[in-house]
Amino acid sequence: MIKFFRRIRKKLLKENKFKTYIFYAVGEIALVVIGILIALYLDNVNEQNAIEKKQENHLRLIMGEMTNNLDSLQTEREALGKILMSNRLIISLFNNQEKIDTLSESYLSDILFMPLTRQIKFDNENGALTELLASGGLKDIKNDTIRSVLASWDAKLSVFQSQEAGLYKSFNVAHNLVRKKGSFRVIFDQLGLSEYLEISVASNTESNKHFLTSKEFENIMLNYLAIGDQLYRKYYPSYQKDLEQLIKVINQELSSKK
Repeated sequence: MIKFFRRIRKKLLKENKFKTYIFYAVGEIALVVIGILIALYLDNVNEQNAIEKKQENHLRLIMGEMTNNLDSLQTEREALGKILMSNRLIISLFNNQEKIDTLSESYLSDILFMPLTRQIKFDNENGALTELLASGGLKDIKNDTIRSVLASWDAKLSVFQSQEAGLYKSFNVAHNLVRKKGSFRVIFDQLGLSEYLEISVASNTESNKHFLTSKEFENIMLNYLAIGDQLYRKYYPSYQKDLEQLIKVINQELSSKK
């Protein structure tokens, strides 16, 4: 097309038709400008499509992580519920000599086991979200709700993890006290774990009943219960609700693009 205009322009110059030459020259320039504008438009469309595709991939990865996190959270909350139930049973025995005298060592070992051995730790997956934030890709998320939630997600997680860290401190204090002043071997023997681990059952007749008259152990277990109950009743449901809502809005956003 441009060669065609050039041939006409040369012909017009030879024929001394200046006005017509100007007309064709302007037409040639306009054609070039239009071509450039079309190329820029197509480049912009391609770039925008690439950004949207990248955004969609990020959202799918983040939704997958949050779905895994929801499953992990529910597993830990169930375990925490069992620990709290054992804690309450232990606390109900403190300074009740009649119950202590008739209490079997196997029952005591059973209710001591989870609070003293099961650490509650929510394993949070956040690789895709971290990559999105680090790359500055958050600004490309068009959905305002999703962008706002993702921007504040670290703060939500930090509050949850700080409460969980408090629970770990209580677990650690209780565990260390029994390790120093009690016998895990008795617990293992009574629950059949010694046999499972292929070690012999201890021949002595140690007992952990003395903890049920220990004010120190009672205070530790009360603190353990209080922190765990707060995590179970407030922080787990709140974080679970946040996870479910984020998964929902991302799923809606991805579905709208199909």
